[in-house]
Order: sequence, then structure tokens, then C-alpha cells
Amino acid sequence: MSVQRPSGRALVVVQRLIHEQLERALSCESLLRAGCGVDAVHDYRVAQRRTRVLLREYGDLLPDEARGLRRNLRWLAKVTGPVRDLDMLIAGISGRAARARERCREGVGAMVDALSSERDGAASRLVARLDSERHAATVESWRTLARGDAVRPGDADVEAFVLVTGHRLHERQERLALVVGTQGDESDDSALHRVRIAAKSVRYLLEFLESVRPSRDTAAALRALRAIQDRLGAFQDDVVHAAMLGERIEAGAFPEPECARAEAAIIARRIDRARPVVRQTLRRIDAPAQRARLQRATRHR
Repeated sequence: MSVQRPSGRALVVVQRLIHEQLERALSCESLLRAGCGVDAVHDYRVAQRRTRVLLREYGDLLPDEARGLRRNLRWLAKVTGPVRDLDMLIAGISGRAARARERCREGVGAMVDALSSERDGAASRLVARLDSERHAATVESWRTLARGDAVRPGDADVEAFVLVTGHRLHERQERLALVVGTQGDESDDSALHRVRIAAKSVRYLLEFLESVRPSRDTAAALRALRAIQDRLGAFQDDVVHAAMLGERIEAGAFPEPECARAEAAIIARRIDRARPVVRQTLRRIDAPAQRARLQRATRHR
């Protein structure tokens, strides 16, 4: 009798996780086609991103079709990105509109109207992409790689997945430590964004691990990483929004540009205040306590 290798057993869990992300994405697609908004776009992008991480981290276990699916999911990320960026920018400006000075309140409202109109156009283009042949091929490929959805992973499958994921986590944590180590007081904002991306890879691997074998160490490591990522994410959102506003002000997209400039100045000041705090936060991302949690989370039972 042949004995299945750990990588083969781990594949059962990987396919199950891919299937779960596919189901989430298809559920969000229905909402997007129906015109539902912010949450559906966000959740759709998260399902795509998690699937890309699965395909990248466990690609050596998957068939060659995984590479083509990764390319198509990157394409979908580019298609959905403008809608998500506009959603976040509109939400931020709308939240401050009520506190705006009377003389600028109408101008802020006009900004939101202009951005909302732009968002409607981007959403229509997104739905058109969902009706394309490329998208249909993407979903079919996604289904093929998730063909293990009917197989319930056993204990041996889960332990094999934990073993493989432990190696991946170690590699990604080392990569994260390397990226954090290159940061300095004069590093630009794009360098901070690279830290965020590296941290997100570690976080998703931990989330996959937590979904199949929950533990206090995994949960604690996730809480610590999410808190740091939330701060990095808010900072990056402001950097993106400042650039978006600058482009639209220069293009004359707003009827009252002075209000748009005031909003851009608010965001710029917030970025300047947050930058040193974010850099200080990075010191906790590769702390000894966090490394110890990761080691315990991937320990064999």
C-alpha cells in the first residue's frame, strides 16, 4: 500500500480553502450585478486576494492551471481597484462633510457628487468585465482548482497542511523582517506600503491556519498583526486618496476646487502626523513574542 506524502494530503485542505474563496466571490458577484456597493466590492477583492495567496504559497502542490488563474485574478484586481478606491475616498469625504465649515459644505457636497458619478461609471465598467469571456474562463479555472470541495479534510490532511504552512510562514516572516529592516526615518511612503503587503502575506497564512486548526497562539498572532495592519492600511488609504484628489484637482474635476484643496490639505496633514507613528509601530511587527506565537501555532500535535 502506498503512503500519501504530506504535500499530497495538504492539497486536500488547499483545494477546500480555494473553494471557500470561490463561493464568497460568486456571492459578491451577484451583489455587484444587482448594484449593491461598498461591502460587496471589498469582500470580492478579499476573496480574490486570498485565492492569489493560496495559489502563490501552495503553487507547487497545484496543477499548472494555477499560474493562469493567478494572472486572471491580478487582472480582476486591477478592474475592481478603481471602484474600491473611489468608495473609500467618498466615505472619507462624506464623513467630514457634516463638520465642514458652512462656506465649504456645498463645495464638499459637490465633490462627493462628482466622485459618485465617477464611481458609477467605474462600477458599470466592472460589471461589463464580469460579463466578459475572460471572466467566464477565470471562474471555470477557479472551479477546476477547487474540485476538492466535496472532500472533507481529515486529521492527517490538516496536520500535513499545518506542516507545509509552517514552512511558508517562516519564509514569509523572514521576508517581512527583511522588508521592515530596510525602513529608515527617510524611507518614502511606497516603502511603508511594501511592508504592508509583506505583512498581509503573513496574515493570510495565519488566517488559513486558524480556519483549519484554531489555537490561542494563532489567534493572538493574528490580533497583533491585524492591529498593525489596520494602522498601515489607514495610512496607505490616505496616501492614495491624496494622490487621487491631486489628480482630479489638476484636471478640473471639481466645481469648487478651493474646497477640494482644503480637503487635500487635511489629508496631507494627517499623513504627516501619522508617518512617525506608523514607523514606530513597525518595530512590533517582528517582535520576539510574535515570532514565538508563530512557532507555537505551527507546532505538531
